Amino acid sequence: MSIYSLDFYVLLSLRDFEFTQTHTGNRGTADDPRREIGGKIHLLVSLFIYLAGVILAVVHRQTVGSFLRANVHFIAALALVGVSAFTSPNGAEVARSVVQLSIGLIIAITYAATHVRGPYRSLAVVVFIPLFLTHLGSVVLFFVEGLSFTSFFATELRYGGLAGHPNSLGGQCVLGIWAALVLVTDKESPRNWRIGGGVGAVVFAFTATITGSATALVATVTVASVTLALRLLSVLDVRFRTPAILGFFLVSFVLGGGLFIHKGAEEILGGLTESVGKDSTLTGRTELWEIGISAASERPILGWGLDNQARVKDTREYHIQYAHYHNGFIDTWVASGGLVVLLLLYQMWRFVVMSMKSVMVEPGRSILMPTLVILIILNLSEYSMLRPLSGIYQLYLCAWALLWFSLFAPETGRIRAGTSRNARGSSRRSDRRMSW
Repeated sequence: MSIYSLDFYVLLSLRDFEFTQTHTGNRGTADDPRREIGGKIHLLVSLFIYLAGVILAVVHRQTVGSFLRANVHFIAALALVGVSAFTSPNGAEVARSVVQLSIGLIIAITYAATHVRGPYRSLAVVVFIPLFLTHLGSVVLFFVEGLSFTSFFATELRYGGLAGHPNSLGGQCVLGIWAALVLVTDKESPRNWRIGGGVGAVVFAFTATITGSATALVATVTVASVTLALRLLSVLDVRFRTPAILGFFLVSFVLGGGLFIHKGAEEILGGLTESVGKDSTLTGRTELWEIGISAASERPILGWGLDNQARVKDTREYHIQYAHYHNGFIDTWVASGGLVVLLLLYQMWRFVVMSMKSVMVEPGRSILMPTLVILIILNLSEYSMLRPLSGIYQLYLCAWALLWFSLFAPETGRIRAGTSRNARGSSRRSDRRMSW
């Protein structure tokens, strides 16, 4: 996540201040020779990550094996994705994607297993540091190049910064604001970390407003609200947490349903899109969704292959000029098939169930719940779900694994005692049975 928060091509262009199309996400840079150099750096970094993943898998083989035996749906999803390697015209790309996804899963498992006993803010720290440096550098570059905040905020200009593209920078803003708020609201965090989190929140809010990404703005506000609400919920007595959660969803359902009945779907959609400067097609996304759904409907079970849309784009009827269909659920259906989508939905349902159980034991674990919110919201108009080397998906995997290790004993799959004050004795007895 820390490495891929940067665009290596942009790093090679920092002294070329007239080269602002790189930082503003405009076209015309694909044939630049610096792209090839950046690609070579990207390849070397990828090889390093693969090697690190193999080493982690060997060192923590018992832990990884225990997790996968208890959660075979992860293996099933990877296997179904890999099947398309035999039918895709770019089978090597499918195989590479499966390797990348597998390495990402191994990293998430080993991280969770080695950090489950520590403070859960450690995951926020891992996210915060690289993204804060990336966005702080982007802000500095923004003003060094003489760009105007007013111009970007009030017009359709978009800024990509060191992430290389406005959508990428916007997605990072959502992750960053979550990590920053976790640090700010954690009473056990050192004072310097809390101050740093506050500064980071300001930086991420600034970059979110100049990316021109409506998705990033909506997601940033939503994730910030959910994170703060969960923090507030965690201070409630355990007897009132479940009623508070149910009450929140009940009020949301009543208000949302009443609004839907009173205004109607079209008027609500139009108001939302206009409020963030978009038209009713979400700048052409709905047209892409229609094409993607048509493509997925032709191969609904196993999909076309996780090969960067090489196979589906060979079909003229479904060809698009973009890298994906701008919806993670549709893109996953197109690439990997309906079975994989069902497995992903099952994983999300498990995430919610584990979150509810975990928060009842230890309120501090509520900070992990917004990672699912981030994944869902950002995949409504972008694509990061089950996507290799996606920091958004990687964060979700780490949170998923942390929740599982906090609840279950790996070698048995049985739910274990929590780590609250009332259960520490049972937790210590459980530790003696664990081989990891």
